[in-house]
Amino acid sequence: MEFSADERLVLGAICGYFHTHSTWPTYDYLDKTLGDDHEDLDLEAVAHKLEPFMYDGPYSPMVGWDPQRQTFLSISALSTCLIEGICPQVAEDLEAFMTVLRLCVEKYRARVHDNPQSAQITSEELHDRFGMSELMLRKVFELAARGGLTFGSSSRDASPGQPASWTFNVSPDVRKYRRVATIDDFIRVREHAREEQRRRYQSFTQGTVTTQALIPDSADISESPVANGGSSVPAVVQPRPISVFPIGPFARNEQLCFILMPFAEELVPVYEEAIAPAATQAGLECQRADEIIKPGAVMAQVWRSLMESRVVVADLTNMNPNVFYELSR
Repeated sequence: MEFSADERLVLGAICGYFHTHSTWPTYDYLDKTLGDDHEDLDLEAVAHKLEPFMYDGPYSPMVGWDPQRQTFLSISALSTCLIEGICPQVAEDLEAFMTVLRLCVEKYRARVHDNPQSAQITSEELHDRFGMSELMLRKVFELAARGGLTFGSSSRDASPGQPASWTFNVSPDVRKYRRVATIDDFIRVREHAREEQRRRYQSFTQGTVTTQALIPDSADISESPVANGGSSVPAVVQPRPISVFPIGPFARNEQLCFILMPFAEELVPVYEEAIAPAATQAGLECQRADEIIKPGAVMAQVWRSLMESRVVVADLTNMNPNVFYELSR
């Protein structure tokens, strides 16, 4: 992929900021720091062109110019910036991410059946086993969340000046990465999985919610007499719609907090650092639609989770149509 000089400038600033601070700069920060030395830089126009590359997710990023919005780069985007020589420093960040990925696979394969907390990664373990610094521990937590290695609730102390301290449950998705040896392998496997996710999600959201079936109903049948004894048989069967959503009965799960929100990469911290910890503190178990791993129709399972959950949290950020659709059910 070829980048213009302005695009390389912006990407380098984002990469460098993350490498140094373990967080992502806002567009306002970039505008102030880059604008002084590059008066012709139109950051809004550059960001508009770069965002599909930066976020690289299965769903569209948040749209519209907002200077206070944080930027970020996906694992794939960071790798591209490294390959293109835009920010060589991120090589050590990506290597640390791969270390965490291998540990996640190791922990998931050794997990206790039906006990998600038996497959956990902690900052203390990474510090003790691999000698990761405080700064690197903060960065790998961010990259693990962006890379889809975390699952459900996580805990994190991100207080300024405090030691990095966090724990997260390993996502079942890491089973796909058992044979991954390099960052390129990871990106290839992840992109294949995401393409499958896009295809399935579009088939559920773009199709109709009802289907026509030839099921006889007393109001839909016209009768035609036949010769033998004056009996009658159905002559015409009118199709009638059948909902794909389960009709119950539903068993209330007093521990379930079901989350409706856009599957946008920039909203991962909202879920991981705000919604999930708050639910855990309230004694609830969080679940998002993309964390449903049972076989079957996804929308039907979303409907069942909505009906059975004790609490439903809907994040209406950016007026996402899929969230509104799910909430309206």
